[in-house]
Amino acid sequence: MTERAVAWVLSLALHLVLLVAFALWHVQVPEAPETWLAITFAPAPAVYASPQVPRPTPKPQPAPPRLEGTEPLPEELALKRRLAQQQPNTQQPEKQLLGGKALGVKIQGRIADRQLVRYQLPPPVPLLREAEIQVRITVLPDGTIGSVDLLRRGPPELERLVLESLRTWRFSPLPPGLSGLQDGIVTFTFQLP
Repeated sequence: MTERAVAWVLSLALHLVLLVAFALWHVQVPEAPETWLAITFAPAPAVYASPQVPRPTPKPQPAPPRLEGTEPLPEELALKRRLAQQQPNTQQPEKQLLGGKALGVKIQGRIADRQLVRYQLPPPVPLLREAEIQVRITVLPDGTIGSVDLLRRGPPELERLVLESLRTWRFSPLPPGLSGLQDGIVTFTFQLP
C-alpha cells in the first residue's frame, strides 16, 4: 500500500471510532425549571379615573378707592397688565416695523401685543420688482419662535432672507402663571427704492 492509501484508511478508521463514541455517549444537560411571572392588568380605581374638573377663573378684585391726583401703585399696574393678557383678544392688533424706506414689516394677531425684544430685519437687496412675503409664526411662552409657515411666497432669495431674520427674533416671555402658544402673521413688504 502506498502512503496515500494508508492515510485514507487511518482517517476513515479514526472517523468511525469518533462516530461510534459520540453515538454511545449521551450527555444530559439539566434543563432549567420553567418559571413564569403572571402579570394582570385591572381597571384603575375610581380615585385615579376621576374626570378633570376645570378650575374656576379668579375674579379680579376691585381696586381700592384712590384719592384724586395720586399715582397708581406698581401692584395695581401689574394686576391690570396681567388681567389684560389673560382676557382673550377679540380684535386684531397690528404693529409696524420699518426697516428702511424699501422694507416694511407688519405684525398681526395675538403676538402683536407682545413686545419684540430682539429682532433683525432682512438686509437691503437689489430688487427687480416689488414683493410681499407673508408668514405665520408661532411664539413659545419663553418668547422664541416655534414654527414658521410661508403663507404668501416671493422670490426664493427674499424668502431665505426673511426666514434667516425670523430666526433671530425674540418676543417678551409670558408672565408667570400664563402659558400657551401664540401665533400671528408677519408681512414683509419689499418695495423698489
